[in-house]
Amino acid sequence: MHEKVAPAFFKGNKEDQEELKRVYEEYQEQIYRFILLRVSHGEVASDISQEVFHHLLIATRGKEREI
Repeated sequence: MHEKVAPAFFKGNKEDQEELKRVYEEYQEQIYRFILLRVSHGEVASDISQEVFHHLLIATRGKEREI
């Protein structure tokens, strides 16, 4: 099942960029650890956690993307 993800709270201005940075700094380590528990390989967990934030960045730029 594919779901369209539309941007909900970022519009790309400076305040939104700061909010995205805050979200990254607050949740990056937790997301990484969550993934690491499931894949048991540090490099893979790092790659996947970066993909999570990459998808968030794409969504916040106003581009819809199927996932």
